[in-house]
Amino acid sequence: MSEYIKILQELGLFGICYNHAFKSMRKKISGSKKIYSLNLNLSLNINGFDESYLNDNRVFGKYFENYVYMRILEKFGDAEYFREKGKELDFVVGENAFEIKSGTEIDMLRYVQLALNLKKKLQIISKLDGYLL
Repeated sequence: MSEYIKILQELGLFGICYNHAFKSMRKKISGSKKIYSLNLNLSLNINGFDESYLNDNRVFGKYFENYVYMRILEKFGDAEYFREKGKELDFVVGENAFEIKSGTEIDMLRYVQLALNLKKKLQIISKLDGYLL
């Protein structure tokens, strides 16, 4: 499976996001990863969705996070996520930690504390922000 994903990554169809919590590259490669589509229409199609499914918050949330991942790649060239002891930030890039929210409820204190522990500047990107990065 990992060889197949590697081929799709090399073809430019998918991007792999490694866990920032792992310090060694060996652990990053063997540990859990997030895989994002680099073509949002392909992503919808593979999952059997069309654009009308974007009205479903569960589908929209995943689509939105994937969209932000693509914008982060354009701006920064690479991204990782952070997950440790059940706590997670969607993306960690350079001095920034990003949390992506498609809903209206945000537990800011939780994410601020995580970003402070990582010595990163927290960026919350929400559906209400107009999708800008």
